[in-house]
Amino acid sequence: MAAALQLHRFGINPMLLEQGRQNSLLKNAWCVENYLGNYPGESEIKLLKRLQTHLAKNKIKTIKNRVELFDYNANKKL
Repeated sequence: MAAALQLHRFGINPMLLEQGRQNSLLKNAWCVENYLGNYPGESEIKLLKRLQTHLAKNKIKTIKNRVELFDYNANKKL
């Protein structure tokens, strides 16, 4: 989610793929140390809600589907 927001800030249209519920790994985290937008003592649930708000506000589309195969070169011409 954070990467999608940063890409959007640089004018790149990101594709955010999530399986099932949005960012369940963050919901289960007991500590987030490597995200600069996290406030000391803020729960991971609050951070998740804040990120979801930013995604909606910036109209970043989330595709809720399981990715089983992703071929980056599928549409490139040789």
